Amino acid sequence: MNDNPINEPTDEDVEGHRRAGGHTFAEDEDVEGHRRAGGHTFTDDEDDVEGHRRMGGPTLTDEDDVEGHRRAGGHTLSEEEDVEGHRRAGGHTLTDDDDVEGHVQPRRDIDIER
Repeated sequence: MNDNPINEPTDEDVEGHRRAGGHTFAEDEDVEGHRRAGGHTFTDDEDDVEGHRRMGGPTLTDEDDVEGHRRAGGHTLSEEEDVEGHRRAGGHTLTDDDDVEGHVQPRRDIDIER
């Protein structure tokens, strides 16, 4: 049944983006022109932070996307895990000397057990 006979704007079309067939979506399901998944309500920070699409479902904080570099699925990473655009290993906290200008550091003599 049409509760809006005079076709006034509704939340089914926000900023020119048409909603899926007959389903009413809230405004947060379409943020800055990015279509949300079918029927699921997402918050702003879950799905699109500075133009980077989030993956399905988990709540991600800003640190999950730092300077345009996508973080691993659902895991909370600190900023030191991505330094100057170089991806860090999964979940491990690395110091600056572990990745210098994108080059993997070789084992040092001090690291080798004798």
